[in-house]
Amino acid sequence: MNIGKKIYYGKSNGIVIWDKGEMSGSVRETTLEEDKAVMPLLQMVDANELGICQLEYGAYATEFATCKAYKINTATGLPEFLF
Repeated sequence: MNIGKKIYYGKSNGIVIWDKGEMSGSVRETTLEEDKAVMPLLQMVDANELGICQLEYGAYATEFATCKAYKINTATGLPEFLF
């Protein structure tokens, strides 16, 4: 099974809080509660301010590999890259 990147970000500013990355092999999709247990920073962000960008496996692979930085566009919910 392949699971694409899951990116948690601030809804108001698009700043990435946690990029969970891609997973493959014997894996399963996790819930927000499970992710909060692994990344306590997510517990500190107000639930109304926490956005989730779930990408397909391999999506934007070249962009992520070559960019200097990225954030999430708050209007589209998709990554914006800085090269």
